[in-house]
Amino acid sequence: MKFPWTKQSDLPTGPVHYFAGTVVKTETGTWYIQDKTRLSVPNKRVLKSWYFPRVVQSTEAAVAKYLNVGKLGFRGGSLLFDISNGVYFLVVNNKLHLVDTPEIWSPTTYRLIGAAH
Repeated sequence: MKFPWTKQSDLPTGPVHYFAGTVVKTETGTWYIQDKTRLSVPNKRVLKSWYFPRVVQSTEAAVAKYLNVGKLGFRGGSLLFDISNGVYFLVVNNKLHLVDTPEIWSPTTYRLIGAAH
């Protein structure tokens, strides 16, 4: 994504220190920065599941010092729908769990799971 206020000349040309938790978009993809490593963000659906407040426009040269160690998955608690067979999955600890019980859809369960207190 190009931001109208970001000119190509404003982007970094050398290594940059990004804080852990920063999401950076470069010419090769979108990256989630950890301390000394980075995870690729494979698609917009994964990015949206994390609700990051902003994505920083940058260059590959700026993130080259961060070792690519894998891919970022869906955020825990994400509910995914498989359109090929109509099945729902819940993401817990980076694993998909089949939602096979109708109780999860009841309003009482939702209030208990979604309660903030």
